Amino acid sequence: MHTIDLTEKHALSVTWLGLLANLILAVAKGFVGTIAHSSALIADAGHSVSDLLSDLITLWAVRMAGIPKDENHPYGHGKFETVGTFIVALMLVLTGIAVAWHVLKHVWSAGAAEAVFCWQMPGITDQTRFLLWRRWWE
Repeated sequence: MHTIDLTEKHALSVTWLGLLANLILAVAKGFVGTIAHSSALIADAGHSVSDLLSDLITLWAVRMAGIPKDENHPYGHGKFETVGTFIVALMLVLTGIAVAWHVLKHVWSAGAAEAVFCWQMPGITDQTRFLLWRRWWE
C-alpha cells in the first residue's frame, strides 16, 4: 500500500467528480436524444460515455503512477500517466470517427425531425462543465 500525496488526492477527487457528472450527462442525453430522435444528442451522449471511459482510464493511470519505485521499477511508475494519456487520445480519435460516420449515415438517409426541447440539453451540458471547471480552479 502506498501513501497518496495531495496532488494525487486532488487529481482523484476531480476525476471522480467528473466521472459522476459524465455518467449523469450520458444517461440524460441518451434518454432525451432517443425520445426526441435527435442524432446530435445521441452522438453527444456517446461523447459523454467516452469522457466517462477516459475518467476511468485516468483513475487507473493516476493510481498506477502513484505507486512508489521498487526493485523492478527504480524510476517509479510515472510512465503510466503517459500510457493513460495515449489511451485517452486514441479513444477521442475513435469516438470522433464514430460520430462522423453516424452523422454522414444520417445525412445520406432521409433524416428525422428533431424535437423542439433538444436545444436544452447542450445548455445543461455547458452549465455542468462550467461548474466542474469552477470546482477545479477553486
